Amino acid sequence: MPVMLPMRPSVPSYDFTTTLSDADFLVEIDWADRSGESGAWFMTLSTAAGEAIFSGVKIVIGAFLGRRSTNPRGPAGFIVCEDTSGNNLDAGFDDMGTRVRVLFFTGEEFFALAE
Repeated sequence: MPVMLPMRPSVPSYDFTTTLSDADFLVEIDWADRSGESGAWFMTLSTAAGEAIFSGVKIVIGAFLGRRSTNPRGPAGFIVCEDTSGNNLDAGFDDMGTRVRVLFFTGEEFFALAE
């Protein structure tokens, strides 16, 4: 069963510790509202000791968050974002943790979905 990360709607910046693949990680979530563009959520993932796994990754529906990280201390699995409404719309300021969920799947869980 995938781990649902404890995201909070309408809170512009927060962090939490979570266990993924039997290891603890620090997750930082930030809302950025850039002039001329609509805002977006970004994620930074670090080891419990503070070593960055990936930093400032935009949370996008259907993308594998942190997929370009080559840090071997990262969790063994996939972090994905889903729109529970089925409309595949990225999260607005009030949607994180409500309409939009961020999930961690181990490799085994993820590939079992494809069967």
